[in-house]
Amino acid sequence: MQRKRSKRRDHTAHTVVASTGMSGPSIALAGLPSSTVRKPGQATRGLRRLDEDVLLQIFEELRPEHGLRPLSLTCKWVRESVKPVLFRSCRQDALCLDWELFVPRQLWPYIQNLLFHGIWADIDPPHDNRRYDPFPLRQNLFEMSQLTTVRIVKTMEAGVPWTALVAILSLPQLRAFDIAGALYRERPERPHVPTFTAAPLRNYKQVLTDYRLSRYSLPDSLVLCVVLNQSQIQESLESLEVPSEFAPLLLIAECRWSRLKRVVLRGENWEDDRPVVDLFIQMPALQELVLTLSHPQRSDLHRLCSPDWAGPLPWPELKTLSLTYPDPSDPVYSWLPTTLRHLTLCCWPRHYNSEDPAIRSAVETLGWDSPIQDSSAMLNILRRCQCRQLESLEIEFVGSESDMELFQLISHVFPDLSSLTLFRYRPRPAVKVPVREIGESLRPLQRLRYLFLYLDFVEAPRLVYSGFRLGPFSTRHPEVERARIMRIFERSADSIARSLGPSLSIISFLLRGASANDWIAFRVRHASDGCHVHLAPQALEEHGLKSRDHPTPPVPLY
Repeated sequence: MQRKRSKRRDHTAHTVVASTGMSGPSIALAGLPSSTVRKPGQATRGLRRLDEDVLLQIFEELRPEHGLRPLSLTCKWVRESVKPVLFRSCRQDALCLDWELFVPRQLWPYIQNLLFHGIWADIDPPHDNRRYDPFPLRQNLFEMSQLTTVRIVKTMEAGVPWTALVAILSLPQLRAFDIAGALYRERPERPHVPTFTAAPLRNYKQVLTDYRLSRYSLPDSLVLCVVLNQSQIQESLESLEVPSEFAPLLLIAECRWSRLKRVVLRGENWEDDRPVVDLFIQMPALQELVLTLSHPQRSDLHRLCSPDWAGPLPWPELKTLSLTYPDPSDPVYSWLPTTLRHLTLCCWPRHYNSEDPAIRSAVETLGWDSPIQDSSAMLNILRRCQCRQLESLEIEFVGSESDMELFQLISHVFPDLSSLTLFRYRPRPAVKVPVREIGESLRPLQRLRYLFLYLDFVEAPRLVYSGFRLGPFSTRHPEVERARIMRIFERSADSIARSLGPSLSIISFLLRGASANDWIAFRVRHASDGCHVHLAPQALEEHGLKSRDHPTPPVPLY
């Protein structure tokens, strides 16, 4: 029986294992024609002469091109050689937790990253049946000696069974845990406080839908508390990314996080009067602090420090700071360390969503508003920053008479900027956007390579592909309107590029859509006959840059 079962599992290997490079056409390897690869003896002799590191690098290069599996079929020696790369990342259907459909045992020694996908099978033993023998997930994971990363996606409302949760988080070799969705759903008939010894994780990440009406989850928050309350976690954790509603702020403030470098909290702002600097004061290694927090109605702007803060900040190695709805009176901006390289001061959700009545109403259903600052307030913040080596800056503001002074300040205070993102909203009732003046004000930025702009052109409203729009620019031909908007972007890109230096490579303008908001990129080419711009749809991806802004909040909210 055991022999038959093993054969069955080997037969299902390619159906339950998903690794890039699992399928594809014939290949040419190391300069050999594809006809040579089809002859196993010749291919093997050539590969055997290569150093092991070189061989593994070749396998890595073949993974994205879907050529690794065809290579593995050439002969037994090659197949054994590619297994560490071919089966390093595997995918398991969470609903198929049985011997017939689980990842075959012969692949376990190679698995480093395991993805559980979909709704989970109910493997929790019934409370009234002690003879119930669930699938031994914990033991199987324990035997995957190289397994260090577990990802869980598309759990839906059912969450993750308690048995699976304990099996994963208590796995000794686990170093990274990543879940997109609800983590745990407590059964009403079986309430209990979770207890287990967590692995010494380096990365803990949980992401949920941004605009969910039910913001807090007691089971999810409870699991996070149990994990973070363990000493081995406090000594090992390097990155924490969780919904802000789940973050146990009291626990975080009480413990010392000697290796924590990255903290990302996203969601609704918490009701805690203590400033952030006091909550995160015991994080001496912190390098990245990202607080993407909504603004509850009738609440104060977001601050990191109390008004009487006398510095310095407890994060001497801070490189990235991102904060929504910043308070201009916050003293933190006078104490930012010289190590800072990336600064973001913006709104969440984006303020341009407030221009659409339906979207604004949907966001207000959550109890949020958007108290955006004007350029004068942003000027007050940035003039206190002593971060001359800043490499990227993103700000969101309403235009005012201080616009040009703000742009000139950016040019002189942050001369090393290589990326600049500006969301400027037209002051009402102003219509004209000072495109040429903006370019002239930014001329001193001689190292600027990437410029992202949302300038709130009255001629370029939100593009809706449903045959109608909310507003004065209705049309049943959105492709015609898109072409008109693209011409506006191209003229503006040409005007700004002529004012800036030769380092500028890409100018991007935001095209707002029904759900997705895309950055439209224009390459800038400097030649003897002047500066030229042209549309380059793939330019941002080629440079590893963002090609989309935050998605539009859904209407109606769910």
